[in-house]
This record gives sequence, C-alpha cells and structure tokens, in this order.
Amino acid sequence: MTERRVLGRGLKALISETGEPPREATRIPLSQIRSNPKQPRTLFDPEKLEKLIQSVRRQGIVQPILVRPKDGGYEVVCGERRFRAAKIAGLTDIPVLIRDMGDGGALECSIIENLQRQDLNPIEEARAYQRLGAEVGLTQGEIADVVGKDRSSVANTIRLLGLPRRVQDELIGGRLTMGHARAILAVEGETEQLALCERILQGSLSVREAERISRIRRAQKTTRRDPELIAVEETLQRSLGTKVRIVERRGKGKIILSYFSVPERERLLKVLSKSSD
Repeated sequence: MTERRVLGRGLKALISETGEPPREATRIPLSQIRSNPKQPRTLFDPEKLEKLIQSVRRQGIVQPILVRPKDGGYEVVCGERRFRAAKIAGLTDIPVLIRDMGDGGALECSIIENLQRQDLNPIEEARAYQRLGAEVGLTQGEIADVVGKDRSSVANTIRLLGLPRRVQDELIGGRLTMGHARAILAVEGETEQLALCERILQGSLSVREAERISRIRRAQKTTRRDPELIAVEETLQRSLGTKVRIVERRGKGKIILSYFSVPERERLLKVLSKSSD
C-alpha cells in the first residue's frame, strides 16, 4: 500500500520535474536497458518522437528515466519515449533512477505516468484504466483520484471499449473525437453505432451535429416507450454510473445493467449490495 500512496500523489515523488537530475540518479549503458513489454502506449507519434530525438542529440537526456532491475539488466518503467529517442540518437549511456519494483508496481507507475502526461489516445487511455482495475486492483474511484479526474469521466472512458472495433480504430487514428464517441455510444446496437460512425466520417460532422443525429435516432426508438420508464433509466444511470435499460410489458419486466470490465462488474455488485442493506 505504501507504493500506491506514493503514486497517488503523482510521479513527482519518483521523478524530478525541475530539469535537473536528482542526486541519486546514475548513468548506465543503454545496452543494459530494455523496453517495457507492457508499455500502455502502443502508438508513438513520429513527428513528436523526431523532435525529441533532435533535442536529445543537442542536450542529452536531461530528465532521468525510471528503471527497475530485471533479468540481469534493467527494464524501463517510466520514460519509454526518452529511452527510444536516446537509442536512435546514438547515446551510449543515460541517467536513470533505479527502483526495485514488482510487476504490479511497475505496471501501475508506467500507466499512471502516461495518463498524467496525457500522452495516450482515448482507446489507450480506456485500456489503461481497465488494466489498472484488472491487473493492479484499483477501483474506478482510486483511478480517478490518481489521475486527477472524476469517477464518471473514468467510467465513460472505459465505456469506449464497448464500441465496435471500427469505431475504436477511428478514435485511435484521430478521425473521431471523444465527443463523437459519446454520441455514438448513446445509440444502441452495433449496427446503429457503425451507421452513425460512417455518417460522421462521410459528412465530416461536428460533435454537435453528431449529437443531434444521435438524439433523433434515440427518440425514434423511444417514441413508443413510457416516458416514466425513460426517466427511471436516467435516474438509475446517474446513480450507478453505468448504462441502464428497462424492458417492461404489462407491468412486468427487467432492468439491464451494462458493464465493460470485470472490476466494473464488481463495483456495481458492491453498490447494489450496499443499497440493499
């Protein structure tokens, strides 16, 4: 728990942001360091990386990267871009901070560094939140505290993983924004979501236009539904922090709760069990 509390205060506890290497930093050969195979960021912007490479060639690595001992050498925990830039720039050794960390702590630190620096695309961010829940055991509330966002924002980002793969790819590629994604999530069913995605892309629609079409499509599906049921759904969604659907006929029906990860399922179960006490 000590390691988690440190990370909860941010990475400043581990990495100096003053531009000056901390006294405990040491230099080790690049040949002894390897990349983090569980690096949460899968895409590295070539233009940004090239700018970093040029900076490293001029000034070297000013801010040490965080590594941990691993398999007779060292593994990058935080600072993957700087490590890659140093290799391409032809450096032979770099300043590092060495921390003896387990797999869980290293994963948590690596993910949180990227989240706090806002280096991830929306889908990478959603997967990072999911991994913090599934592999590290953080609740959505704890994740929100660590990255400085509210829990609903974390929950809504994780919901992106429920979108069709095509829509996720467009988000990763930057052709759709988070606003577009929220509008697409608001319509039900993969067919409807893909259709709205295609319309947004072909028409180069703004987020406001996408939201308007989304509202129209939802209205068309709910015109025959009881307004009172719709209001109950919205109340439950706000209370539970997840998508809720009520199906009712002749006074009988069912309430359907959606979740997008195992930790999210466990969170809902805890909320429901507390409400029944």
